Amino acid sequence: MVNLEIVRMEHPNNLSFIQEMKEMDGQVLLFDKQFDARFTDDAKTKTSKDVFVYDKKPADFIKSDRYKAYQLIGAKTPDGWVVGIEPVSEDKRLKPNCFGLIRMSYYRESEAIGKIARWEHQINSALNNNQWRWKIHESFGMTFDEAFGFNSKEEALIDAMKRHDISQYRVFYDQQDITASVLNTVAQVQDGKQITGPVVLETGEFKQLLIPYDVTFEYRGQTITRRLFNCTDGDTVASFYDYPPEVFCVHMDGEETFVEVYEEIAEDEPYELKEKVTVSDIQPVIRNECRFRIENAWEADGKWGDRPMGEAIWQKAREIYPDEIDLETIYPEAVGFEIDAIMAECDKKFREAGATDEEIALAPDLTLAAVQYVGRSGFAFNTNDYDGAVMFLEGNLELGYNVSLNFEADYHRGFEQICRELCDAYDVKNVSDIPDSRVQCAIDAMKNHTVHWYVAPDETLGQAIKRHFNDSQTQYVQRKRGGR
Repeated sequence: MVNLEIVRMEHPNNLSFIQEMKEMDGQVLLFDKQFDARFTDDAKTKTSKDVFVYDKKPADFIKSDRYKAYQLIGAKTPDGWVVGIEPVSEDKRLKPNCFGLIRMSYYRESEAIGKIARWEHQINSALNNNQWRWKIHESFGMTFDEAFGFNSKEEALIDAMKRHDISQYRVFYDQQDITASVLNTVAQVQDGKQITGPVVLETGEFKQLLIPYDVTFEYRGQTITRRLFNCTDGDTVASFYDYPPEVFCVHMDGEETFVEVYEEIAEDEPYELKEKVTVSDIQPVIRNECRFRIENAWEADGKWGDRPMGEAIWQKAREIYPDEIDLETIYPEAVGFEIDAIMAECDKKFREAGATDEEIALAPDLTLAAVQYVGRSGFAFNTNDYDGAVMFLEGNLELGYNVSLNFEADYHRGFEQICRELCDAYDVKNVSDIPDSRVQCAIDAMKNHTVHWYVAPDETLGQAIKRHFNDSQTQYVQRKRGGR
């Protein structure tokens, strides 16, 4: 048996954070070069001068219409360093414990937002001597590979298992033989159970949001349960799981649900789709989250002509029933309950103000004014089982959403809204002025077909569509599909 060992790094560093900043054309200004030797030494000796800048004033660094700035906030506690990253603006003072600034172009801001939590983790891990590596000892005069810079021993172990048949090694952690316990972890990796939440994959400007589900299906006479990402491809799945030569992908878009079976034809060649099988059960790993509001409640139910607004009782009603209000819940399944509670309280106050049963029946129906926000775009939310544009939605407030839309039964003028957002994104007056012919085709398709997009948390759907059709993303998709 050859020994594989998981060890804490003797000289941790922030090179992974620094390298990502460099790849995103980001810049960092450090105020105090003595903040921590490990951090500043990495900055000075391991990267180019274009990444870490020392000769700028903080005000000059922040002041720019083309950049978004974040402050690095650090504090030394009895348990070690704690570092956070928060946005700043020209009209706000930096926090007293700010030791540096990150500057990122607005063009890359949504990409940076998706990375900030990981950057915080990387910086804290390095400053607190909590980075890990895995290594395989020499055997028969040969040196095997190793990898380093992981933010936990679990991450190091998972990476080692993806690269090697772990059953062929004795595994040690902190000089303890953990081979037996690792075998259970191997099973978890094979089933995808180490995946606990959504993942955003980024290749250049191309972005893909992967949402996991626990899926049960029948395959070759066996009942199989896997944790699978929705709507991906065999090559992407193979980078997360460890059961070649077959990988499984679930496909669910609001119209149909099935599992795709991919097979590895040859080493270093793309996986090929072989067959589709029926899903017997599918359970979400995370709860979908959205921001919800009541908007235009006094117009949404169509009863405005039946309310004599000049009468005193209806003036009272305007004070009682909100026309717009932010809802507290972020879970779609709870929206109806919250709106019912609000309406019950409003009806009670309206009755106490002297309203009759007939007047209460004419009061605004808030359930018809519910709006869910996909990124920064609002869509009528279905609380009474009528048709809306949103056919399927998955995601959360932090990473964004995969959304399936169909405007064929567009009762709420949502298509007009998207056209306005596209005009804003391209800075034109009419959609016919958008220069990209692919966008024109997409607009035509949206009128009577279901379309699918990924929308980042800070984007409108119009901005997401524009991003989708940039050249680098289109070329990447074509390569994934075997095009040229």
